[in-house]
Amino acid sequence: MSNEIIKIEELEKQVVAMTKFEFTKEQLRNKVAETSKIVATDLEDKNQLALVRRGRIDLRNMEIVIEKQGKSFRDIYTSANRKIKELENELLGVTGPEKERLLAIEWEAEVLCAKKERLALLPARKERLLTIDSNRDYDDNAICDMDDVSFATYCIEITAAKLEQEKVLATMKAAEAQAKLDAERQKLEEEKRALELEKAEALRKKTGRGTIDKS
Repeated sequence: MSNEIIKIEELEKQVVAMTKFEFTKEQLRNKVAETSKIVATDLEDKNQLALVRRGRIDLRNMEIVIEKQGKSFRDIYTSANRKIKELENELLGVTGPEKERLLAIEWEAEVLCAKKERLALLPARKERLLTIDSNRDYDDNAICDMDDVSFATYCIEITAAKLEQEKVLATMKAAEAQAKLDAERQKLEEEKRALELEKAEALRKKTGRGTIDKS
Protein backbone atom coordinates (compact mmCIF):
# COMPACT_ATOMS: atom_id res chain seq x y z
CA MET A 1 0.00 0.00 0.00
CA SER A 2 1.37 3.48 -0.92
CA ASN A 3 2.49 5.70 1.93
CA GLU A 4 0.88 8.64 0.19
CA ILE A 5 -2.74 9.15 1.23
CA ILE A 6 -4.82 11.09 -1.29
CA LYS A 7 -7.52 13.06 0.42
CA ILE A 8 -11.03 12.98 -1.01
CA GLU A 9 -11.06 16.74 -1.57
CA GLU A 10 -7.85 16.59 -3.59
CA LEU A 11 -9.18 13.69 -5.66
CA GLU A 12 -12.36 15.61 -6.40
CA LYS A 13 -10.31 18.61 -7.54
CA GLN A 14 -8.33 16.36 -9.88
CA VAL A 15 -11.53 14.94 -11.36
CA VAL A 16 -12.93 18.44 -11.93
CA ALA A 17 -9.65 19.53 -13.53
CA MET A 18 -9.81 16.58 -15.95
CA THR A 19 -13.44 17.27 -16.84
CA LYS A 20 -12.98 20.07 -19.38
CA PHE A 21 -15.90 21.02 -21.61
CA GLU A 22 -15.48 22.68 -25.00
CA PHE A 23 -17.36 25.78 -23.85
CA THR A 24 -16.59 27.75 -20.73
CA LYS A 25 -19.17 29.60 -18.65
CA GLU A 26 -17.77 32.87 -19.96
CA GLN A 27 -18.26 31.81 -23.58
CA LEU A 28 -21.81 30.73 -22.88
CA ARG A 29 -22.59 34.00 -21.10
CA ASN A 30 -21.23 35.93 -24.08
CA LYS A 31 -23.41 33.92 -26.45
CA VAL A 32 -26.49 34.51 -24.25
CA ALA A 33 -25.64 38.23 -24.14
CA GLU A 34 -25.46 38.18 -27.94
CA THR A 35 -28.82 36.43 -28.43
CA SER A 36 -30.48 38.58 -25.78
CA LYS A 37 -30.21 41.49 -28.21
CA ILE A 38 -32.45 39.64 -30.67
CA VAL A 39 -36.02 40.90 -30.51
CA ALA A 40 -39.06 40.50 -32.70
CA THR A 41 -41.06 43.66 -32.95
CA ASP A 42 -43.15 42.19 -35.73
CA LEU A 43 -44.10 38.53 -35.35
CA GLU A 44 -45.00 38.40 -39.03
CA ASP A 45 -41.57 39.67 -40.17
CA LYS A 46 -39.74 36.63 -41.59
CA ASN A 47 -36.31 38.24 -41.29
CA GLN A 48 -36.79 38.96 -37.59
CA LEU A 49 -38.14 35.42 -36.99
CA ALA A 50 -35.17 33.97 -38.89
CA LEU A 51 -32.79 35.72 -36.50
CA VAL A 52 -34.76 34.38 -33.52
CA ARG A 53 -34.61 30.86 -34.97
CA ARG A 54 -30.90 31.17 -35.73
CA GLY A 55 -30.15 32.29 -32.16
CA ARG A 56 -32.17 29.46 -30.68
CA ILE A 57 -30.49 26.84 -32.90
CA ASP A 58 -27.04 28.18 -32.05
CA LEU A 59 -27.79 27.86 -28.33
CA ARG A 60 -29.23 24.36 -28.80
CA ASN A 61 -26.17 23.26 -30.80
CA MET A 62 -23.94 24.40 -27.95
CA GLU A 63 -26.13 22.47 -25.49
CA ILE A 64 -25.86 19.32 -27.63
CA VAL A 65 -22.06 19.57 -27.56
CA ILE A 66 -22.14 19.99 -23.75
CA GLU A 67 -24.56 17.06 -23.29
CA LYS A 68 -22.47 14.76 -25.47
CA GLN A 69 -19.30 15.68 -23.65
CA GLY A 70 -21.05 15.24 -20.30
CA LYS A 71 -22.23 11.76 -21.28
CA SER A 72 -18.75 10.88 -22.47
CA PHE A 73 -17.27 11.94 -19.14
CA ARG A 74 -19.96 10.08 -17.22
CA ASP A 75 -19.32 6.91 -19.21
CA ILE A 76 -15.63 7.13 -18.38
CA TYR A 77 -16.31 7.64 -14.68
CA THR A 78 -18.97 4.92 -14.67
CA SER A 79 -16.43 2.49 -16.08
CA ALA A 80 -13.90 3.68 -13.51
CA ASN A 81 -16.47 3.20 -10.75
CA ARG A 82 -17.02 -0.39 -11.89
CA LYS A 83 -13.29 -1.03 -11.81
CA ILE A 84 -13.06 0.53 -8.34
CA LYS A 85 -15.98 -1.61 -7.11
CA GLU A 86 -14.38 -4.74 -8.55
CA LEU A 87 -11.12 -3.93 -6.77
CA GLU A 88 -13.03 -3.16 -3.57
CA ASN A 89 -14.80 -6.53 -3.72
CA GLU A 90 -11.52 -8.28 -4.48
CA LEU A 91 -9.85 -6.76 -1.44
CA LEU A 92 -12.84 -7.44 0.82
CA GLY A 93 -12.82 -11.02 -0.44
CA VAL A 94 -9.45 -11.47 1.24
CA THR A 95 -10.50 -10.27 4.70
CA GLY A 96 -14.19 -11.19 4.59
CA PRO A 97 -14.02 -14.95 5.29
CA GLU A 98 -11.57 -14.53 8.18
CA LYS A 99 -13.65 -11.72 9.64
CA GLU A 100 -16.74 -13.94 9.50
CA ARG A 101 -14.84 -16.79 11.19
CA LEU A 102 -13.76 -14.51 14.03
CA LEU A 103 -17.29 -13.10 14.29
CA ALA A 104 -18.65 -16.64 14.62
CA ILE A 105 -16.25 -17.27 17.52
CA GLU A 106 -17.42 -14.08 19.23
CA TRP A 107 -21.04 -15.05 18.68
CA GLU A 108 -20.46 -18.54 20.07
CA ALA A 109 -18.78 -17.02 23.14
CA GLU A 110 -21.70 -14.64 23.66
CA VAL A 111 -24.18 -17.50 23.38
CA LEU A 112 -22.21 -19.57 25.89
CA CYS A 113 -21.96 -16.65 28.33
CA ALA A 114 -25.69 -15.92 28.01
CA LYS A 115 -26.52 -19.59 28.56
CA LYS A 116 -24.40 -19.70 31.72
CA GLU A 117 -26.18 -16.61 33.02
CA ARG A 118 -29.54 -18.20 32.31
CA LEU A 119 -28.40 -21.44 33.95
CA ALA A 120 -27.79 -19.44 37.11
CA LEU A 121 -31.35 -18.13 36.84
CA LEU A 122 -32.81 -21.63 36.30
CA PRO A 123 -33.83 -22.33 39.94
CA ALA A 124 -35.64 -19.00 40.26
CA ARG A 125 -37.27 -19.42 36.87
CA LYS A 126 -38.49 -22.95 37.65
CA GLU A 127 -39.85 -21.78 41.00
CA ARG A 128 -41.81 -19.07 39.24
CA LEU A 129 -43.13 -21.52 36.66
CA LEU A 130 -44.20 -24.00 39.36
CA THR A 131 -46.13 -21.26 41.15
CA ILE A 132 -48.03 -20.72 37.91
CA ASP A 133 -48.68 -24.39 37.12
CA SER A 134 -47.16 -27.13 39.28
CA ASN A 135 -48.67 -29.90 37.17
CA ARG A 136 -46.80 -28.99 33.99
CA ASP A 137 -43.47 -30.58 32.99
CA TYR A 138 -40.71 -28.06 32.30
CA ASP A 139 -37.62 -28.67 30.15
CA ASP A 140 -34.51 -27.21 31.81
CA ASN A 141 -32.67 -26.84 28.49
CA ALA A 142 -35.61 -25.04 26.91
CA ILE A 143 -35.80 -22.68 29.89
CA CYS A 144 -32.06 -21.94 29.67
CA ASP A 145 -32.39 -21.16 25.95
CA MET A 146 -34.91 -18.40 26.67
CA ASP A 147 -33.84 -14.79 27.01
CA ASP A 148 -35.69 -12.50 29.42
CA VAL A 149 -38.30 -11.48 26.86
CA SER A 150 -38.93 -15.05 25.73
CA PHE A 151 -39.24 -16.25 29.32
CA ALA A 152 -41.68 -13.47 30.21
CA THR A 153 -43.75 -14.34 27.13
CA TYR A 154 -43.69 -18.02 28.09
CA CYS A 155 -44.92 -17.17 31.59
CA ILE A 156 -47.80 -15.19 30.12
CA GLU A 157 -48.70 -18.09 27.82
CA ILE A 158 -48.76 -20.76 30.51
CA THR A 159 -50.64 -18.43 32.87
CA ALA A 160 -53.32 -17.96 30.20
CA ALA A 161 -53.39 -21.72 29.57
CA LYS A 162 -53.73 -22.42 33.31
CA LEU A 163 -56.57 -19.92 33.68
CA GLU A 164 -58.35 -21.44 30.70
CA GLN A 165 -57.87 -24.93 32.15
CA GLU A 166 -59.25 -23.79 35.52
CA LYS A 167 -62.18 -22.17 33.75
CA VAL A 168 -62.99 -25.41 31.92
CA LEU A 169 -62.64 -27.46 35.11
CA ALA A 170 -64.84 -25.02 37.00
CA THR A 171 -67.48 -25.27 34.28
CA MET A 172 -67.33 -29.07 34.38
CA LYS A 173 -67.57 -29.14 38.18
CA ALA A 174 -70.51 -26.75 38.11
CA ALA A 175 -72.22 -28.95 35.54
CA GLU A 176 -71.55 -32.06 37.64
CA ALA A 177 -72.83 -30.34 40.78
CA GLN A 178 -75.98 -29.21 38.99
CA ALA A 179 -76.55 -32.69 37.62
CA LYS A 180 -76.14 -34.18 41.09
CA LEU A 181 -78.52 -31.60 42.53
CA ASP A 182 -81.09 -32.31 39.83
CA ALA A 183 -80.79 -36.06 40.48
CA GLU A 184 -81.29 -35.58 44.21
CA ARG A 185 -84.25 -33.31 43.61
CA GLN A 186 -85.81 -35.84 41.27
CA LYS A 187 -85.20 -38.61 43.82
CA LEU A 188 -86.88 -36.57 46.54
CA GLU A 189 -89.83 -35.84 44.27
CA GLU A 190 -90.18 -39.54 43.49
CA GLU A 191 -89.95 -40.47 47.19
CA LYS A 192 -92.51 -37.78 48.05
CA ARG A 193 -94.92 -39.08 45.39
CA ALA A 194 -94.45 -42.66 46.54
CA LEU A 195 -95.18 -41.64 50.12
CA GLU A 196 -98.31 -39.77 49.06
CA LEU A 197 -99.47 -42.83 47.15
CA GLU A 198 -98.88 -45.03 50.16
CA LYS A 199 -100.85 -42.65 52.37
CA ALA A 200 -103.68 -42.53 49.84
CA GLU A 201 -103.74 -46.33 49.58
CA ALA A 202 -103.81 -46.67 53.35
CA LEU A 203 -106.66 -44.18 53.57
CA ARG A 204 -108.57 -46.05 50.88
CA LYS A 205 -108.30 -49.30 52.74
CA LYS A 206 -109.31 -47.65 55.97
CA THR A 207 -112.38 -45.96 54.50
CA GLY A 208 -113.21 -48.76 52.04
CA ARG A 209 -113.19 -46.49 49.02
CA GLY A 210 -112.25 -47.52 45.46
CA THR A 211 -108.74 -47.86 44.18
CA ILE A 212 -106.75 -44.78 43.50
CA ASP A 213 -105.18 -44.06 40.14
CA LYS A 214 -101.40 -44.30 40.66
CA SER A 215 -100.48 -42.81 37.30
